[in-house]
Amino acid sequence: MHAENDKGAKALCCASRQAQRRLAWAAAAWAGALGHWLAWAYALEHAGWSVYVCVWAASLAFLGAQAALLCALLAAQAGGARPRSGGGAAADGPG
Repeated sequence: MHAENDKGAKALCCASRQAQRRLAWAAAAWAGALGHWLAWAYALEHAGWSVYVCVWAASLAFLGAQAALLCALLAAQAGGARPRSGGGAAADGPG
């Protein structure tokens, strides 16, 4: 089990520079979106402002940032490889 964890950490560490850069940008976007959402949530809950639409919009931005971070993590884990378009078992030819 421990060897599997080391393998995953090594794959992220040895990812291409482009994958590492994409991962860093995605992590920064996630942190920014989290801060943005927290600011609006504070304004709603503690300051008592009526900013429901702003919280909703910040939630959508946070969801997008989380999706981007997940995609960047998966791409870094796979070594920066991207799936082929139109992929699938049928695209590989007869088995």
